[in-house]
Amino acid sequence: MRKFRVLLLGFILLLAACTDRLWLIKPFDVSKSNQVVMANFLIKEKGTYQLSLSFVWKESRREREEQTKIIGNGGVPTLVYESDPEVLKSIKGVPIPLHVRLVKDGELLVDELFETSGKNYGQSFDYGGQSKSAAGRVIKNITLEPGNYFVEVRTVKDVAAFSDTETYFDLTYYNPKI
Repeated sequence: MRKFRVLLLGFILLLAACTDRLWLIKPFDVSKSNQVVMANFLIKEKGTYQLSLSFVWKESRREREEQTKIIGNGGVPTLVYESDPEVLKSIKGVPIPLHVRLVKDGELLVDELFETSGKNYGQSFDYGGQSKSAAGRVIKNITLEPGNYFVEVRTVKDVAAFSDTETYFDLTYYNPKI
């Protein structure tokens, strides 16, 4: 009987650890100036949330190599290469300036210009019934309290390099397990 209780408790804890977290994802054309993505959302639990862009990888290897030049390959330059503009360009890719507004219960929390660059992570997700593999680029990590929120992300200028790259805006609960 004791083993059963321990197993039951473990199962309940596992279910609690797998509760639904916020994951908002919206298509976003970052190649043109003044494009906007907006969303209202509810935060039920205080935590760190991540605003980011996801760039969907193309099918062929050649196309992905070209995308990597635009998105960036991520990483950190070694001391030998930290002042090499070509190395920095390959790491950072083409920057995308974004204006972000975040409002909680009518109070403006964030009203900033961010310049995103590089590749920070990879992910797979489903959207519209299709599985997508993408490179992620962080805009901002922020701790949010429970409440009703509104986010608006706007492109500031044309970034033609991304005209052929399927892009999404993501807002997700962020709790890295290190």
